[in-house]
Amino acid sequence: MSHKHGVSFLTGLSIGGVIGATSMLFLAQQSGKETRRQIRDRGIELKEKTEAAYAQVREKFEATVADLKTKLGKGTRILGEEAVLEKAVAGSVAA
Repeated sequence: MSHKHGVSFLTGLSIGGVIGATSMLFLAQQSGKETRRQIRDRGIELKEKTEAAYAQVREKFEATVADLKTKLGKGTRILGEEAVLEKAVAGSVAA
């Protein structure tokens, strides 16, 4: 999951939770105390789901960054070796 898709998912999850909680307020056929308890419980549940999704996105993002650093490090070594070879070839041609 790319970083962009992870952010979109978290945004959608949050918006859906707010819409659901608001709908529940207007459609509830129960006491205010019971409604407030349900909203609190749903809020806690939404927070836990959001935190779990964020942790997954962050973990994948950090793995991708580490992978890119590794690949870039290898590329830098290769470029460094090519530069040394070019200098050696240029030195032998000039001699």
